[in-house]
Amino acid sequence: MLEDHEPIFGKNVIETLSEGMYDNPLFLFREYVQNAADAIDEARNNGILKSDEGQIEITIDSENRKIVFEDNGIGIPRAEVKSMLANIGASKKDRTTDKGFRGIGRLGGLGYCVKVRFETSAKEEDVSSCLEWDARNLHEILMDPSEKISASEVIKRITSTWEKACDKDKHFFKVSLIEIHRTNDELLDAGEVRKYLSMCSVPCDHIPIRSWPLFQAQAILPEMIESHRRQKDES
Repeated sequence: MLEDHEPIFGKNVIETLSEGMYDNPLFLFREYVQNAADAIDEARNNGILKSDEGQIEITIDSENRKIVFEDNGIGIPRAEVKSMLANIGASKKDRTTDKGFRGIGRLGGLGYCVKVRFETSAKEEDVSSCLEWDARNLHEILMDPSEKISASEVIKRITSTWEKACDKDKHFFKVSLIEIHRTNDELLDAGEVRKYLSMCSVPCDHIPIRSWPLFQAQAILPEMIESHRRQKDES
């Protein structure tokens, strides 16, 4: 044991877990939907949602270069927002049942936009908590050889938090990818997103998708759901 040494994770660890996370940027859609599905599963298991009440909404705003993922799952309590969203790999997910990466996948968006904003509220809380990662500042720090700092110091510098009033009956989690890079226009291309999703069996067959604006994914998801069911039946 290294009892006389405190390991330090350098700043480049964050680059590996954000800018270097995916070979295909479109995988972001699958990752954030899987995270939403896990949140809805947890809300159902805790009696907050009935089996037919889960909702996921994705909005692609190509004009303003913004993508928003929102679910009505369990949300994150106010007291846990910083520890859950400003730490890496600190998720409570069960690797045997949950779908998304365990506290890592949500950072994937940092490689494709200027800011990643998380907003959430848990049932019976009268505030929604916001935590924002400044991806542009992150990139500048990573590219500056004079910035010899730890990953934790980087996170402190590039994140900010605030709160706003919220209905106590609401519980949700929202991810906003703000100012998508010009080099990643495929993320804003409804046709490319449709093509990618049609090839994926996103494991969220218990979720009725209420709305997938601008490219009407309602026509796609039944096929994805049926495909996923067939895979489960064959396994």
